[in-house]
Amino acid sequence: MLLGLEGFIGRKQNIGITNHKIQKNIIKMKKEINEKRHLKNANKGEYKKMKTCTGITKKGVLSVIVMVLLSAILTGCTIDPIEEMNRQLEEMDSTSFTEIMTWLEEELEEYEEVLDDFLVFIWSEDINGNILQEGIIDNEARFVEFQFMVTEVSLWIDMIYMSTEDYVEMRLAGMDRNSMSEIREWIDDNEDVLEVSMRINTVDTEGNWISDDIFDQEGVEDLFVEWSVAVDTWRIEFEFVFETSMTFGLGDTFVAGGLEFAFGTEIMGGMIDDSWSIHHEELYFRIPVTIVNVSDSSIDWVRIDKYGPDGTALDRIWHPDNDDDVERMSGLRPGATLEGYVFFLFAGDGEYVAEFRNRPIDIELVFTVDSNVVDFPDPPPPITLEELIEVFGDDMIADIMGDVGEFFDVTVEARGNEEIIYTFALREAVPAGNRAELIEILEEALDYIEEMGILLELVALVMIDQLGTDSLTITYRYLDNAGEELASRSFSFSSR
Repeated sequence: MLLGLEGFIGRKQNIGITNHKIQKNIIKMKKEINEKRHLKNANKGEYKKMKTCTGITKKGVLSVIVMVLLSAILTGCTIDPIEEMNRQLEEMDSTSFTEIMTWLEEELEEYEEVLDDFLVFIWSEDINGNILQEGIIDNEARFVEFQFMVTEVSLWIDMIYMSTEDYVEMRLAGMDRNSMSEIREWIDDNEDVLEVSMRINTVDTEGNWISDDIFDQEGVEDLFVEWSVAVDTWRIEFEFVFETSMTFGLGDTFVAGGLEFAFGTEIMGGMIDDSWSIHHEELYFRIPVTIVNVSDSSIDWVRIDKYGPDGTALDRIWHPDNDDDVERMSGLRPGATLEGYVFFLFAGDGEYVAEFRNRPIDIELVFTVDSNVVDFPDPPPPITLEELIEVFGDDMIADIMGDVGEFFDVTVEARGNEEIIYTFALREAVPAGNRAELIEILEEALDYIEEMGILLELVALVMIDQLGTDSLTITYRYLDNAGEELASRSFSFSSR
């Protein structure tokens, strides 16, 4: 009985787990069959007679069994199919994959028809004795030889193949280690042929693991550096090395995070004219861009990290006039297009970088800004402390008059661009007997102002920011109605 010859070809098993047990059982079974064979009192003379009287060497037009039977009838020779099978296998070229496959497909069935309960066992193993699978591995390039053993009740055939290590080394020899497409094609062609586990590890040039999403990256072949391979009997492990950054310039088109960005080449300067913006009167520039959603799902936002010439991150610009800022988009359906600008705060001449989120690949837009080329508006002249007081002086006085307006006349004046002087002048004369007591009260008031300095500091820092200076001093002076000073104190603040 032929045990599933067709099923033997290409059948897969979990060899990694059962290999040792299978080999042990096979050795035991072979030993038992061999012992039985030696105990058999075979008629060797009849076999020798058969060889001389039949003249049969290989199958001709008639099948082997028919020829054997015909010879037996005509010559009276006794023919043993077992011995004839053994003779045929011995005469074959044991290194010919085609010859043994032809015999199995064309001859074996004839023998099975005349041999009751005849068993056939076929195993594939490598040259090191490792069982690769039950049945035949249909890979002539890897085949080395076949070995066999015939008994009165069974046929054992061992198909011997190159070890996985030697075979893979032979097949990969001469391949371009810097070509990703060539090695991936080889893997696709051999995944099922080799009957082993294949794995691809993806790493960057520093050896750090990166996601295999890199294979979905447009232009991934250009990022590929090289491949290497480690092989054992049951596993082939490839390591693919990639560059993990791509750099583009103005005028380029690239895909990042499912969005295609097509940048223009013009850099347009401007100034933020919005008193509510924290970047009021600061310079900025913008670059035109067209964005297309090339993914198969909606994308709700664009994230771009921007860096100035000194390498520090730039703030985003928030003001009502940049409604064509693509970073403020509300969403894009697949295939939709958005035209607008990418805005940058101007941080001086030099190289600017925009980073786009596109894991595992970092995509950068790198370009240079030259204020002699870009048309920036002239910045307004710096404001002076005198001008600030002129604009806000009434409000400054009103805030104080609510508390002391009943007793003092309050004035605010600038001393240069770094000191504000509040002068409190009494409206009425101070009785001589009460002057010392009044001075003590005013000193306590100044102590209180100093203790609550956080409120005064907030005012000072706002004015420092407006003035563009590093420090500001606020002085309080209390005078009697004759103009003589009763008390005074200065409070200094710095932006550093």
